[in-house]
Amino acid sequence: EWMRLRSTRVVRRGRKPVMPESDRAAQRMRCTREVCTVDDPFFAKETRVRGIPIRAAACVQDAALTVAADRMTRQLCGLPQSVVDRLVALDASVHIIGRGQVTSDLPEHAHMRDVPGGYTKEEDVTVDQRTRGMGGLKSSCG
Repeated sequence: EWMRLRSTRVVRRGRKPVMPESDRAAQRMRCTREVCTVDDPFFAKETRVRGIPIRAAACVQDAALTVAADRMTRQLCGLPQSVVDRLVALDASVHIIGRGQVTSDLPEHAHMRDVPGGYTKEEDVTVDQRTRGMGGLKSSCG
C-alpha cells in the first residue's frame, strides 16, 4: 500500500491521520518556516525549529531550509520539551551543505580540509571524500 506525506505525518491511504489536527497545528506553530539572514562569516541564512537553528550558506536555496525544518519538526514532535531545552542550551544546530560545498567548508570541520585519513584515519581518504555531513551537536547534511 502506497505511503504519502501529509503536512507533519505519514499516513496510509484511506486511513485517519495518526496525529489529531489540534496537535498538528501546534507542531506547525512551533516550527518557524521564515528564513532569516544572519550576521555570520560563513552562514547567511537561518530558520529555527523549537529553538534549534538550521543554518546554511548563501548558495543554499531557501527551500532546502524549509524542507529541513519540516523534517526536524517531525523528528522532534515526540520529544518532551525538557529534551529540546537541553539541546538548545547545548547550542545544538543543523548545518546544510550546499551543492558546490564539501564537509570541510563548514567552520566546525575546516581544520580537517585535505587531512589524509580525516576523522577515521583511513589512508588516502579525506573527510570530504568520505562524508557529506556529520552527526553530533553540530550536525550537517547536504
